[in-house]
Amino acid sequence: MHAKLGAILILSMLALAGTYFKITMFGTIAFVFGTVVALVAVRLVGLGGALIVALVGASYTWVAWGHPYAMLISVLEVLVVGYFARRSDNLALIDVAFWVVLGAPLAFVTYVTALELSWASSAFVALKLSVNGVFNAVFAGLVLGVLPGLLPSTIRRLPKMSYDALLFHTLAFVALIATLALTIADSRDDQRSRLQDVSTFLWFVGNDVLQSLSKDPEAHPTAERYSGRLASMLGAAGDRSGIAGSLTIAKVATDGSIVPLSGEARSFGKTGSVIVRPDGLAIWSPARDRHEILRTRESVYFVSLPVGAVSDMAALRVELRAAPVVDALEASGRWNLLMLTGAMVFVFIASRLLSLQLSTPLRRLSEATGNLPSLIRSGSHGIDLPESAVLEIDQVSASFRDMTGELRQMFIERDELNRTLEARVLERTRQLDLMSQVARQTTNGVVVTDPEGRATWVNEAFERMTGFAASEMIGQVPGHLLQRMAPPDEIMQVMQDGLANRKSFHVEILNHTKGGKPYWIDLQCNPMEDAEGRHIGFIAIQNDVTERMAMQRSLQQSLERLQLSTEVAELGVWSLDPETSRIDWNEQNHRLAGISPGQDIRQEWIARTHPEDAAFIDAKIRELIVRQSGDASFEFRLNHPEKGERTLSSIARAIQENGRLVRITGVTWDVTDERLAADLLKRSLQHNEAILNNVDDAIITIDTRGLIASCNRATELIFGYKTEEMLGKSISMVMPSHHAAQHDRYIGLYQRGGTSRVVGQVGQFEAVRANGEIFPVELAVTEIDAGDGRFFMGILRDITERKKIEKMQSEFLATVNHELRTPLTSIKGTLSLLRSGVAGQLNESGERIVAAALRNAEQLGRMVEEMLDLERMQQGKLEILCTAERADHLVVQAVEMNRVLAGDRKIRIAIGPEPLPEAIVSVDGPRVIQILTNFLSNAIKFSHQGDTIDVRMVLRNGLVRISVIDHGPGIPRDKQSLLFQKFAQLDTSDARLHRGAGLGLAISRELALRMGGRVGLQSDEGEGSEFWAEFPCIDLPSQPVSSPVRAGMQRPLEMMSDERQAGRD
Repeated sequence: MHAKLGAILILSMLALAGTYFKITMFGTIAFVFGTVVALVAVRLVGLGGALIVALVGASYTWVAWGHPYAMLISVLEVLVVGYFARRSDNLALIDVAFWVVLGAPLAFVTYVTALELSWASSAFVALKLSVNGVFNAVFAGLVLGVLPGLLPSTIRRLPKMSYDALLFHTLAFVALIATLALTIADSRDDQRSRLQDVSTFLWFVGNDVLQSLSKDPEAHPTAERYSGRLASMLGAAGDRSGIAGSLTIAKVATDGSIVPLSGEARSFGKTGSVIVRPDGLAIWSPARDRHEILRTRESVYFVSLPVGAVSDMAALRVELRAAPVVDALEASGRWNLLMLTGAMVFVFIASRLLSLQLSTPLRRLSEATGNLPSLIRSGSHGIDLPESAVLEIDQVSASFRDMTGELRQMFIERDELNRTLEARVLERTRQLDLMSQVARQTTNGVVVTDPEGRATWVNEAFERMTGFAASEMIGQVPGHLLQRMAPPDEIMQVMQDGLANRKSFHVEILNHTKGGKPYWIDLQCNPMEDAEGRHIGFIAIQNDVTERMAMQRSLQQSLERLQLSTEVAELGVWSLDPETSRIDWNEQNHRLAGISPGQDIRQEWIARTHPEDAAFIDAKIRELIVRQSGDASFEFRLNHPEKGERTLSSIARAIQENGRLVRITGVTWDVTDERLAADLLKRSLQHNEAILNNVDDAIITIDTRGLIASCNRATELIFGYKTEEMLGKSISMVMPSHHAAQHDRYIGLYQRGGTSRVVGQVGQFEAVRANGEIFPVELAVTEIDAGDGRFFMGILRDITERKKIEKMQSEFLATVNHELRTPLTSIKGTLSLLRSGVAGQLNESGERIVAAALRNAEQLGRMVEEMLDLERMQQGKLEILCTAERADHLVVQAVEMNRVLAGDRKIRIAIGPEPLPEAIVSVDGPRVIQILTNFLSNAIKFSHQGDTIDVRMVLRNGLVRISVIDHGPGIPRDKQSLLFQKFAQLDTSDARLHRGAGLGLAISRELALRMGGRVGLQSDEGEGSEFWAEFPCIDLPSQPVSSPVRAGMQRPLEMMSDERQAGRD
């Protein structure tokens, strides 16, 4: 089915190509050859497939000619011819009958009624289709006659064509191809000649009219003036006024309009396509809204002549309708097609007569030889073979006569030989019966074959061995039934040589029973000869050796596994004969000792082994020989020629047979790396222990029950316990009572899959010393999988002093902040009054001094607010109110709040380049604006006049990231980690110009963390900086989102740390 579908697809493409690559007579009249492939497809894929091929191939005519009627007639042709082709192999005659009876009349009626063509044009098209169809049928018949001989023998399934039909199609094709070529060439010449005449005529008319207008601008030349010349050119007679109506003369005004002088302008300003020939003749065709034949008839030939002397026009245009030219071409074409049809009729009659004349002797010869075998077997002498005037056919008849005479004589001799052989056959039968009795008694399978290897007899043992009955095996090649997989190449070569050269051979091969069970046989095959020494076949004796082969295979596998084990484990195997002192080594043992197989093993081994170790081994071996049994193990040092000194380990065992020691066998392996690794591990443990005992932090490991497994020396100093007092005790001994009571339950929950609050994290807790003092510690716990169990390692640091310092710092900040806020408020109020003119109008110098003082007071106020925020955070009193906010609105607010500051320094803040995406985040809006204001104020301070600060926002993986990018001096990489710490400032020249408290970025980091986000930066020194804040997005489609400006927004404005004149912090 798949092959047939593939053939239909290929044939359809060939048919489509045959239609596309057409041979044109003139205009749209062309010969197409798609039905050649469709008619061939009738024989290749059947009538149904051929109709598909015809439909696909002819579909192009619908596209090219603008109507489906040619396609439908082609499909009908394939249907009718394909149906009657089942009864005849002469496609051409069937196709002629189709076009005469049905095809041509149907095409004529269709083109007259459906396409509204004239009777003459319709008759011309019908005649062209008929000639085209018959030629295609001749071509297809020739292809079907030749194709069976070209196809490979494996796929040659086409019915063969009679010699009569093949000869007819060949003669007809050769004659028609020449006639058709001449007809097409003549039609093309006629078309070129007439177009040249049209071009010459139109140019003549145009020049003549221009000459008349140059003499008399008011002249009105008419088309009738040129009707005689036009009729002569077209070869038309009769009504010249009708011909003159096809000619149009018109002026083209300077404004582009057309002014007809004679006739109606048919192409000017109308939709269509124009083709201009090299001689200046232009051909206008209307738009493709009708079929191609009508488009051709409605086309217009025209020339445009430039105007020189006539001033009221831009050009002169002369047009001629294509219809009379097409009529002239069709008239000439009809005559050519009629001549071609007459030639075709003559060719068909001549080809038919000639093919009958040439094929009749062959048909008679075929009829005469139809019963030749029966006549030969009967010995008849009345065989009459016809003679022919054709030399080759007469020679075939003579050869048949000679051959039949020889065959008749051979049959006579055969009958005589059969009679003389009967006695020999009886004697041979008795001998075979005797052999059969012997063969039936043996347990070996016996099979006798003919010279071609087909079984002629098998014994009962063979049937039992193979599971095949004798009747199933007779006539079959035993190997084809019994060998489901080919034997190895060398075995196959031995068998093939023996059978081909008629020699004996002996092999072991794997066969399979009828049920598929494999079994091994030992096969002895010998040729057989008759009394005259002629080869008459083979006799094969099979012995079942399956059990023996299984034992051999098992032994081989054991040896292979042993060898693989020794190679993978790098084990050297050796043996010692206690009587002869002979030593045997395997290959691995030679490699371990660095001794080549050709060297004296004993001498080289003694020379390379450490003398003390050699003496010790000798004593061990002697002890085994004395005991006659047992094992001995030892290690020794050996100087390898390439690897240097190596340490080898060996185990020896005494082997007895019948109570007597026969050999000592041992294995040896290299333990140098193991000993080095053990020594390295020991030193590493000592090193690690020294490090652990000298660090200031306490390091304690506990098991899954919470019992202390180890601790370092710092643990003793911090907690006041001795190590031996802590080992094996519960870790709760160093915990306050309120924590100790929960510890065991927490470990149990964690091991059952609970969430960890301590493991993998760093936190601050309370611990208790041996004297009962409770003190703060910083604790980091890590889980360790030791293979034989899990452990938890805790690193504790005593942070008592740190807590004291932090407390002092907080108290200092609180005191300073509260002491500064009151006077600052008074100072700012006083300066504001002075600036407003309460004490009188200030001069320009006074204005600058008061403005600078007020600006510094405000800066100091913001620094105080930052320190208060920091204090609130440390005390856990800072309030964070998270609600659903539009992140893009918050960005816009922060930018607008800082534009004034940026404008004062001639710096531009730009949002983009992409529009801000809409994103909803759960944050405290004023605090987010505070973070962005810190970023923007830092960017403004470290940018130069004329710089641009970019503010961007992107969505990625459910997070919204807001970035502030400046083009300032950048930040060294080794300083970046310090910027988000409290009181951190860069020690650079630019930073010293813009000093601040160093708290803005630290506060921003803490605020972002408390809102579930984070902050960070990316910077390269000299290339600017990017500070970013990142928050998770939320999806609240039904919850109203706060607008960019809302009530209560003034609450955090005093808290915004924009630090307009402070340093980056």
